[in-house]
Amino acid sequence: MNTQQGLLKKSYKFIKLSNKAHKAKACANMSGAWCVLGIIQNSSEGVDPKTLKQRTGFKKRKVHKILYKLFKHGSIRIEGGGLYTGVKDNTSGEWN
Repeated sequence: MNTQQGLLKKSYKFIKLSNKAHKAKACANMSGAWCVLGIIQNSSEGVDPKTLKQRTGFKKRKVHKILYKLFKHGSIRIEGGGLYTGVKDNTSGEWN
């Protein structure tokens, strides 16, 4: 085997596409906070951080930072069992 063939064989790698590539497209045209907030507001009984991580493809730390900011802003609340739910405005019944 000559050296060029050895280099060519080493340079070709099979790239396995994960589900993260497909999940990232769902939030491609919005910020991370808007994406997470949309997922939380569309859920009926609440969402846990692990589910948010799977749906968005974000890392654990990014999901927790976004949840912290949304909670401090008052857009979400924490239910029992670590579930996050959206907060509705009492006067108009719309999402905050």
